[in-house]
Amino acid sequence: MGNKIPFGLQVTPYGWPLMAGAFISFVHYAILDESFQRDFHEDTGLNIMSVIPKSTMGGLVDEATGYTHDILSRFMEWLTINHWGVENEYDGQAGLTKGG
Repeated sequence: MGNKIPFGLQVTPYGWPLMAGAFISFVHYAILDESFQRDFHEDTGLNIMSVIPKSTMGGLVDEATGYTHDILSRFMEWLTINHWGVENEYDGQAGLTKGG
């Protein structure tokens, strides 16, 4: 069938790529899971829970300095390489899976 949509390019009823939703859900799960937190820390020396501000001012400082973005980017890269699979890497710019 020539009209078959490649895996990863299918969309939800809202028009969002299915793989994007799956990836975001996986990141959310992994951030809150203690075994992922521990493994990330062991592999990188970084603490993913440090992105959760202890105070409003701390959150503003972290955001202004780029700290939160840097840690989350490193976590998502680590998560993709070690658990999601590079062949399913989510490209937030294009909204597509690179391997799909």
